[in-house]
Amino acid sequence: MRLTKRDIALTRIDISPVQSIYFQGKRYTYKQYLKIRRKNTEDYLETKKLVKKDHNELIENHSREQRVDVVIENYNEWKNSRKSL
Repeated sequence: MRLTKRDIALTRIDISPVQSIYFQGKRYTYKQYLKIRRKNTEDYLETKKLVKKDHNELIENHSREQRVDVVIENYNEWKNSRKSL
């Protein structure tokens, strides 16, 4: 789930005396809001760790020649797409 800028700003505010809060287009109790906020933070951190791990494994399994070939291939695709414009 992707958070809007407003929702991100709300996650930085600690407002414990509030009974309910409007978050992501819905009304929640403060306890429910904290639970959602914790879950979103955990999910984001876990996703970030998995992406970094997968990227590192991918880099380890590629030789330097393969990396250069991929860069050249991407460059050629970009160059060809520019010609059609």
